[in-house]
Amino acid sequence: MVLVAGNFLNSGGYAGNAAGMKISSLHKLTDIRSNKPGVNLLHYVAQQAEQTQPELLSVVDDLSVLEEASKTSIEVLNGDMTKLDSQIKKITKQMEAPNTEKDVVAQMEEFLPYASKELECLKNAMEDLTKLQADLAEFFCEDTKSFKLEECFKAFYQFINNFKKAVGDNDKRREQERSAEQRRQQRENEQAKRRSGSFQGISKEE
Repeated sequence: MVLVAGNFLNSGGYAGNAAGMKISSLHKLTDIRSNKPGVNLLHYVAQQAEQTQPELLSVVDDLSVLEEASKTSIEVLNGDMTKLDSQIKKITKQMEAPNTEKDVVAQMEEFLPYASKELECLKNAMEDLTKLQADLAEFFCEDTKSFKLEECFKAFYQFINNFKKAVGDNDKRREQERSAEQRRQQRENEQAKRRSGSFQGISKEE
């Protein structure tokens, strides 16, 4: 929908038949102003979504998790896993030492295999996440070397907040327009009554 709006605005130009768009372009939707005060391209996109695909209005609520997801990078997660791996190996080595107390060894006997297994699952998940980052970069036609998953999440989270605000702005604007229309009709009715009263007064004098 955003792409269609962008192609319409750029029709006739070199960017008028784009097959895709960069994620950073989402932030520019609020910069493209309408001839109506306070209205931008995102307000138009939100209005079109309400009219043609209203289910999108509820989808954005499901994406609020992106805020938390954007606070951590793959590099940080990999660093944390490396530390955990190092700590597990260190503890395992300590348990193998002959001077380690037997009750401590007994306590760690079940924990260490469990921790190692969980860490291995995390490593596999991180490999999948790294692959997902590369796939997303390719999908959005971004540079795979500089593309960051957390930056992608942050961009979409900011867009969602802007989109929600645009929906709210549209609701307020429609309400204001309805109120203005009601006041206009009320004024016209009052003026019509006054004119009618004036004509009746003239008729009586005649």
